[in-house]
Amino acid sequence: MGFDATALAGPYFVVAALVGVGGVAKLRRPEAAVGSLAAAGIPAGRAIARLGGLAELGLAAVCFIVPGPLTAGLLAGAYATFALFLWRLLRTAPEAPCGCFGEPASQPSGLHLVVNVVAATVAGAAGATGVPSLPGMVGSLPGAGIPFFVAVAGSTYAAYLASSVLPLVLPREEPQ
Repeated sequence: MGFDATALAGPYFVVAALVGVGGVAKLRRPEAAVGSLAAAGIPAGRAIARLGGLAELGLAAVCFIVPGPLTAGLLAGAYATFALFLWRLLRTAPEAPCGCFGEPASQPSGLHLVVNVVAATVAGAAGATGVPSLPGMVGSLPGAGIPFFVAVAGSTYAAYLASSVLPLVLPREEPQ
């Protein structure tokens, strides 16, 4: 019995949607991204932060419209870059905003780093195994795919909460 590529479709579309949510947030409110870039020693203004948001939104759209090894690889690369950036912030500027989702501007956290590493892994696995296109998949899903889309939306929201809101309410560990 071989691996069914549709098994990764849900997680793949979740991580694609999550990068789109971050893109929209940077377009609407780029200040947190500007602050995180500055804390990492990368001078950037609102225009650069918004350009990054536009790139994230474009990547999400392409991942949904044309899922495949190239787009999944780009998505995996983006999340690996985000993970490295968060790792750097955790080491050098843990009080800086992470800049991922605008407001509320949470600080970088280990949980957020894990979400990015898992997202990069999911996207990489999807690129290696393949993900069916949404139109091709929806016809074979129950309820015209509506339960699938609800699950993807709910999971995307949960990943957003784990990355941006949960670190605001959990106690932070003090560096030793």
